[in-house]
Amino acid sequence: MVKKFIGNILRNPTVAGLIINKLTNSALPRPYPFSLWAPPPALPPDATEAQRREAEKTYLSSVSDYTAWVGLFDQTYTKRHLPPASASFAKELPPVEEVLPLFRRSESSYKLSEHTSALFPFFAQWFTDSFLRTHPADWHKNTSNHEIDLCQIYGLKESTTSILRTHEGGRLKSQMINGEEYPPFLCEEKGGEVVIKEEFRDLPNMQLLVENYKKSFVVRAGLSEEESQQRLLKFYAAGLDRANSSIGYSLMNTIFIRGHNHISKKLQQAYSDWDDERLFQTTRNILIVILLKIVVVDYIKHISGGSICAMPKIGFAEKQKWYRKNWMAVEFTLLYRWHILIPDALQVSEEQSVLWQQFMYNPGVLSEHGVVPLAQLWSKQAAGASGLFNTPDFLMEAKRSSLEFSRKARLRSYNEYRQAFGFKKLNSLDELDTTEESKKALKELYQNDINKVEFLVGLWAENPSAVEWYGDVAGLYPSMFGPSILTMVGVDAFSQALTNPLLSENIYNADTFSKVGLDIIDSVETLSQLIKRVAPDADCNEISFRLQE
Repeated sequence: MVKKFIGNILRNPTVAGLIINKLTNSALPRPYPFSLWAPPPALPPDATEAQRREAEKTYLSSVSDYTAWVGLFDQTYTKRHLPPASASFAKELPPVEEVLPLFRRSESSYKLSEHTSALFPFFAQWFTDSFLRTHPADWHKNTSNHEIDLCQIYGLKESTTSILRTHEGGRLKSQMINGEEYPPFLCEEKGGEVVIKEEFRDLPNMQLLVENYKKSFVVRAGLSEEESQQRLLKFYAAGLDRANSSIGYSLMNTIFIRGHNHISKKLQQAYSDWDDERLFQTTRNILIVILLKIVVVDYIKHISGGSICAMPKIGFAEKQKWYRKNWMAVEFTLLYRWHILIPDALQVSEEQSVLWQQFMYNPGVLSEHGVVPLAQLWSKQAAGASGLFNTPDFLMEAKRSSLEFSRKARLRSYNEYRQAFGFKKLNSLDELDTTEESKKALKELYQNDINKVEFLVGLWAENPSAVEWYGDVAGLYPSMFGPSILTMVGVDAFSQALTNPLLSENIYNADTFSKVGLDIIDSVETLSQLIKRVAPDADCNEISFRLQE
């Protein structure tokens, strides 16, 4: 009875707004005075090649510790919440090689979540790929639009979107496999070689996708040339370069492409005088709002343990001091690398599980087993649990990259970030809410000094718990992460999701979405409900980010 009463309160949009506002105000609002901008190399006109290389090396290893106009104005430079740490702090950090064992999963340390399904981390990877995008050639920069805009299926630019459209009926290109809709294949076989299809040659991220697949994954996974080529033939055309990187990513793209084409069909039936362009643009607007609702009402609800489970009223965000231009921060980028959530093996049927070599860059598995059956299976399979000593071995290089990135960016200590996000600084490692094994390892590595513990290590050492700012209200079920991660995710997620222009009082109306469009938006607030719209005959009730029995 008490939980039902609390649940009804939390589902009230006004209460949701109050909780979101309290959380988002835990940190200072944008604009942030610092970014990853660094002074460009200063070279004389007659500089030698050696001088140019040395200058480039200096630039790539530096970050500014003062506010510059470029860093305030140019969004290609990633923002930061706090100014860079001192050189002395960086020098005292233990070598990365000594820190990595804190994260590595072993047979004895492997822990599965009691509440989070394996479906969750795949949605998280797919979702964040759209806006947390580090530039491949310059870590100071990003390739983000800084918006939740479904660029996973539409691309980052309109020229990309045009290639992925049919230009008929407002639809996106797709194909039917075994009676179900999937994205179109990217490649074809020509003259004994697998090449990108002519219609997709100008997709800016697909060439990079294929190159990365061949250069890194094929070798790591030990694929034969024949198997490598066969997988390429099943790659789907998409908007971003990490498409096809996992079965889960392909599953999410497929769900939202089906969602787009389903909505465009409904609009075409209702508004026969609309041309292709209006059908497409209205459909895209509707689907982006549906994604925003899923993120708040379904995804963040689960992260918070059910404490945030309603969209605030339209216009709520515009009245808040944090309603500012979106700009992704380096801390958000790094803390969102949730490698620990990936299980060692992934179920693809009741009888079969596959290792990473089979569930990465192998989208053919999706059409073989089907979207709904896989989503149902992953809803019943546990994700990895939060904490140290739980990163799978095949993702340890990614963890190394994260640690090295955080040090290049000169992120401040874990304790300083706690303070910046509204928590009390800890006086000693004994005050850190973590396991005894983690506490012992941290004391040895960081000289028993809580102020020397670096950002990423401290965040993942925290035990999952109720967040301090709403206390016992979180009793619906335990939250996924420790309080620092939950708060930092909330600050950046809400202040950048709820500022989407489609949620503005001036925009959110029937003129933008149509009466039919508003009805569709009202009918969907969870991923399972979206799947149910595009697969009405399927049982989608058990598809959930929360682990199902």
